[in-house]
Amino acid sequence: MKTILISGCSYCEIFSLINLQNYVKEKFRVDRIVNISKQGSSIFRQIKAVIEWISFFGPPDLVLLPLSHITRYDESIGLKYDVWNAFDETLCASMDPLKNNEEMNTRFNSRIDVEQINQLIKLKTLVYNEDSSFNNMLTQIITFSGWLKNENINHIIFDMCNNFNKKNYSSIKKRKFLSKNKNIIDIFKFCGNDFMYQNLTPEQHVEEKIDYLGKNAHHYGLEPNKKLIDYLKSYIMNNKL
Repeated sequence: MKTILISGCSYCEIFSLINLQNYVKEKFRVDRIVNISKQGSSIFRQIKAVIEWISFFGPPDLVLLPLSHITRYDESIGLKYDVWNAFDETLCASMDPLKNNEEMNTRFNSRIDVEQINQLIKLKTLVYNEDSSFNNMLTQIITFSGWLKNENINHIIFDMCNNFNKKNYSSIKKRKFLSKNKNIIDIFKFCGNDFMYQNLTPEQHVEEKIDYLGKNAHHYGLEPNKKLIDYLKSYIMNNKL
């Protein structure tokens, strides 16, 4: 049974829809789409979930990793053990403080109270540095791609929502390893959400109700995501992956 494994954040939860899964199956000629995406996930959570899934079920035929926001990070604050992440839950730098325990519990169950959670968020927001987050992201995807190659697992890693500007990271030299790796789509030239925005028809612009400023953080519908799948299929064919 040929399987595609998708690990993303809320932007990719749409891949659990039957209509979109059927489209992906037909486009890639596979039997099964497994979507382990989770709302609010960090890149580290995405990677951990893939490795854990493979440890249970063996290698899929293709892994798709659409990179989440680099402002997200994991803390071991969970109340209950989760097989994919142990006790880790994802927070985000500059996120609004949680108002109360009820709001917190809609996101996750924590072993510390909401005031302590808000202190963690406040501290991370205070010390957050985009260069450091980008540097950590590079390290994660370079090493993760290397592990997948060592396991002979085909994969595509691409930016989903950050829309990175190359000029902002000119001092980080490990960028050069990205250009040598065709399994990682050029993160300075391609962003999934931006791609879908740029390829909206006039009718879809109206339907999606999105302005330019919000294009990278928008949750796109069925038809734009089909165009994204078309692009990924073409990329795989053109690069003989």
